[in-house]
Amino acid sequence: MVDAADNVGGRQDVGRLTQVRSSADRPGAFPLLADDHGCGWRASGEAVPADFWKRNLRVSRNKRRSGSTLGFFRSQARSKGPRLKNTLDRLARDCRGTSILETRNERDGSLGQESTKTLFQEIHRLCHVEGLYPLGWIERTECPCCGASRFQEAFKKLGIRHSRCAECDYVCVDPYPPPQVMEVLYSGDYYTRMREFYELPRLRDQGIGSAYSAPVELLDALIAKGTGGRESGAWLDVGGGLGAFASLVSRRAPGWNVSLNEMNVKSIEIARDLLKLDVLPEDSAVLRAEGREFDVVSSIAVLEHVVDPVAFVSDYAALLKPGGLLITVVPHFTRLNVHVSKASNSNVVPPFHLSLFGADNLERLLRRTELFSGFETMQGGGASFTLIDHAEHWMYWDSLLPDADHAEIRTVRTEEYPLPLNIVLNALSLAVPVTSEYFAATDGMAHLAICATRKNVTPFGK
Repeated sequence: MVDAADNVGGRQDVGRLTQVRSSADRPGAFPLLADDHGCGWRASGEAVPADFWKRNLRVSRNKRRSGSTLGFFRSQARSKGPRLKNTLDRLARDCRGTSILETRNERDGSLGQESTKTLFQEIHRLCHVEGLYPLGWIERTECPCCGASRFQEAFKKLGIRHSRCAECDYVCVDPYPPPQVMEVLYSGDYYTRMREFYELPRLRDQGIGSAYSAPVELLDALIAKGTGGRESGAWLDVGGGLGAFASLVSRRAPGWNVSLNEMNVKSIEIARDLLKLDVLPEDSAVLRAEGREFDVVSSIAVLEHVVDPVAFVSDYAALLKPGGLLITVVPHFTRLNVHVSKASNSNVVPPFHLSLFGADNLERLLRRTELFSGFETMQGGGASFTLIDHAEHWMYWDSLLPDADHAEIRTVRTEEYPLPLNIVLNALSLAVPVTSEYFAATDGMAHLAICATRKNVTPFGK
């Protein structure tokens, strides 16, 4: 399944944040014009003194409290001379550009707010209006990773609370949706349009690779790990949507019997007709009762959507042959994401992403099942943490749902940044290219994979 939720929610990379009008007119720049040498700010050729912002700028973590900051800056400017006041006035005018929704609507009349539906609008309708959040939603009482019951509120996004386990830093939507809300979420416009207008055309016209939900280099490494050089075997890909990854396994390991475990009727039809895949629509209990066994069971961008990840892992691990391999790929919510990024990280898309895993707590979850004897972790993609995450900016962005005229995922700015936030984002964005490799190496990459080897002898009752 393409986990399209990973493409929204605030940031995928610097470029995704910067699809806005920029006076600099260059990728990676925010609307405020940055000095080309990275040594200060300039507007119409005049530089703000290097220490001005250090002495006068204080940005609250609650960015909504900064509405009067422009007046504060102007009052400070008056005391420092008319030239600086004029500079700040021009900066403010530069930052008052029209939003993308308005600009595109003026240009082609196709993206006016009345005719456009966004991801955040759908979440609000299904969760808060129809789903009555938090009434009837289910509180977590135990961490699935370590079993502790010490949850602390971590942050809110879209009005939905996330809790953090004080023992292992596992983060989750808490309370989480009841079954009836989960059903409408995954049958709603977001996933329906993603499949129809985004995933399917790419499978048909651009090749399977464009529909992957993790870097192909990481997927190839996982396939090599799973097959282990063997020419034949049985591989089950769970929750694989239209079957892009299962088809990749079939092409990389043509001697293997690859099956897709998917329950969405439309996805099953497409996987069978378009990709000629063997599809098993039954749940794990039925497959086990039928005596099915596999050398490898994989789930790519699935576990973060599951209400009970321990039960999910245990049920599908039971389908593995002794010594078989469970391969799990999730968005990586690193230590810096937990304690710094919080809601600004693009992996936070409630309530689609119910769980946010780091490398340590994901392994602890697998160990809790007592079904595995060995673990190997892999990572892929760019850095999961970026310096831009220091400034909470996600509430100024949304994603337009794909349609027949616009099949691409369009991330748009829906509201102008306050001036101080604009300045901070520009400053941080300049540092992103030179720090991303460091954070990828020291904190972690955007995609986390773990390979767990099934024990030859299972505990009693497992």
